[in-house]
Amino acid sequence: MLKISRGPAHDNGLQSLGSGLKRFTQLEDLKLSLLGWDNMTDSGMRKLGQGLGNCKLMRKLSLRFDGCRKITDVGHVSLSEAISKMIRLESIDIGYAGGKERNFGLIRLSESLGRLESLKEIVLGFVSYDLEDKDLAQMMGYLKRLKLVQKIRLGFESCENITHLGVKEICEGLAEFGMLESLNLDFGLFANITDEGLKALGLALPKMNSLKSLVLPFAFCKGMTKVGLVELKEGIMMLEKIEHVEVSLDYCTGLNQEIVNKCEEDLKKHPSIKELAMTCKSGFA
Repeated sequence: MLKISRGPAHDNGLQSLGSGLKRFTQLEDLKLSLLGWDNMTDSGMRKLGQGLGNCKLMRKLSLRFDGCRKITDVGHVSLSEAISKMIRLESIDIGYAGGKERNFGLIRLSESLGRLESLKEIVLGFVSYDLEDKDLAQMMGYLKRLKLVQKIRLGFESCENITHLGVKEICEGLAEFGMLESLNLDFGLFANITDEGLKALGLALPKMNSLKSLVLPFAFCKGMTKVGLVELKEGIMMLEKIEHVEVSLDYCTGLNQEIVNKCEEDLKKHPSIKELAMTCKSGFA
């Protein structure tokens, strides 16, 4: 495994890294954290992509770009093209936060991932993006082609343009993953998710027959009420293999601790659930 978390925070650093990666053609595991490299541009990403394109034996790839605000869709397209060549890839973890990148970068990344039939784990994080429901529909259109996926984490924190329609698109796509065992959907921090979104998730969950772990961080989603939470609870109750459930509803003003406690008590009756946590904080310390 090659792990890189520090280095010159500019394009020259990425150019050197990309050149070095060209010599690691047998590399199978790479963890690259570029948090705070705020001077990087698309030029540097292109050089990184050229290096990664030679790592065709890669099985596990982790790339974190949080805070790299000068990178646009152009840079991420270069990266996506490199990833599409990693035909043995089993695990992908990519995180973006802020920046000028928009929906086109996400779509191209999803298209590249949709070609990698060996993928078993997908972790994608998009914080404070200008994403819309139609973008999530396109994303899932590509990802649902993958039949071996066992673990998925999708993070859309502070993506305020996503509504229950986007949640529905994701849920319909997730229902296609017949081997899915672990699911984490993060729409927290002011995503515009309502009861309709919880209902869509509740209806989709019973189709995920292999699911064992479910994590749902929905903090600050103010459009949720008891009606939607009950729909979600009913969906969880129909999961035969579920063992671990975490649901965060902190600062969801349409809910209160009493409502959440009632749902939690009902879920405790599920015969296969071993770990259960539901929270609903309502104030700031």
